[in-house]
Amino acid sequence: MSFHVLPVGRDAKIGTEAPQPVTPLPARPNTADAPAGDDFAKVYDAGVLEAARAARRARDTEIPSHVLDEVQAAARLYEDLQARDQHVRFQTHNLDGRVVADLVDTDGNVVRPISLRDIVDATDPDTAA
Repeated sequence: MSFHVLPVGRDAKIGTEAPQPVTPLPARPNTADAPAGDDFAKVYDAGVLEAARAARRARDTEIPSHVLDEVQAAARLYEDLQARDQHVRFQTHNLDGRVVADLVDTDGNVVRPISLRDIVDATDPDTAA
């Protein structure tokens, strides 16, 4: 396999081109002259950036208290059902494909069907079971 490479530079036999003049780069603007609010390429201290990132992560991952209350209520419901050897089983209905729920015992026998509305609105263990 061979490659045909054209010569480049002053030794090239393909024409005698004059060297192109070098255009100087424009002068960098003075940062003191930059307009207020122009934050493009602004330099920050790494410590300040890390502190801001940590604060954002803490704010974004903070769980609201009402959500924690709901989780605790669900945990109480779960523990109450476990004490009675029961649990809620979710499945899709064979005919219409909708989600249905049943209260079942540990052997999987249906104790009774449960309305999804009752499951979502349940605030104390007696209303779900």
